[in-house]
Amino acid sequence: HHQGFGRVGEGLRVAAHAEDGTIEAVEDPQRRFALGVLWHPEAGEDARLFDELVREAEEYRAHR
Repeated sequence: HHQGFGRVGEGLRVAAHAEDGTIEAVEDPQRRFALGVLWHPEAGEDARLFDELVREAEEYRAHR
């Protein structure tokens, strides 16, 4: 594995690990939708994360 989070910033929580234990995603539990990932959620077989991002963006736009 050549990419990964070296350390997680204060207030963030680890959300996903690779099989080798490398941190691949973090989230901010204090925010409605704040997620950092080290993969392309729009390109995988499981589109749920990308679909949720689109839904949150639409919700934000509708209420700003």
